Amino acid sequence: MEAVTGRRFVSQPAVLRGYARFRVRGAVYPGIIATPGALTEGAVYCDVDAVSLARLDMFEGALYDRLGLNVDVEAGPSARGSVRAEVYVIPPSQRQRLSSDAWDPEEFRRRHLGTYLAGVRDRDHTRRRSVIRPVMRPALPRANVVDRTRRVSVAR
Repeated sequence: MEAVTGRRFVSQPAVLRGYARFRVRGAVYPGIIATPGALTEGAVYCDVDAVSLARLDMFEGALYDRLGLNVDVEAGPSARGSVRAEVYVIPPSQRQRLSSDAWDPEEFRRRHLGTYLAGVRDRDHTRRRSVIRPVMRPALPRANVVDRTRRVSVAR
C-alpha cells in the first residue's frame, strides 16, 4: 500500500465473503473474483484519501473493477462487524485471465515481494517524471480500501 500511495494507513484484518483469490495468468500477483461460498482473508485500510485512491486506481489498471463491498472486521475482543470498503475485483468477463491456482500470499512474500516492490517503485518514479500532475481538488470523503494481496475476504 505504501509503495503505491506513498502513505501509511491504519489497517485491520478483514474477511471478504463470496470472493476467492487466484493467481493472474503469467503474473505473480492475484485477482479476486466473485465465487459463491468462498472466503478471502486480508486487511482493510482506513481513511484512504482521494489522491491515494486515484493512485491505487492507476496502479490496479483496467483489469480490475473497484466495487464497494461489505467486509467482516473484528469489532472487539469477541465480536465481528461489517464495514463497507472499496475492493479491486476481476469482473466475470475477465475470468479467463485468472488461473485455477489459488494465490498463496506467504509464497508471494517469500519469493516475489522484494522484486515486485522494486518494480512498483521504478514504475512510479517513471510516471512521476513523465506525467503532469493534476490540479488538487477538494478532498472527497475518505474510503476504506482492501488490499487484495493481504485479504481472503475483501472489503476494499
